[in-house]
Amino acid sequence: MKALGEIGYRPLVPVDAADFANEELRRKWITEKNMVVFQMHNPDRESTRLDIFVEEPFSFANELAQAK
Repeated sequence: MKALGEIGYRPLVPVDAADFANEELRRKWITEKNMVVFQMHNPDRESTRLDIFVEEPFSFANELAQAK
């Protein structure tokens, strides 16, 4: 999040980007807000919004093991 902030990206929702590291807060966002992705945007580059999953939608380890 620090690196994204350094190049101008900010959360689309009114929270501190560092809050994304808090697992308890992410769980609350999922259960109370039905959040799937945490969106980041750069006001100078609106066409390059970033969607960051709040929880892993699949097992990366399984996918990597099956990769060719």
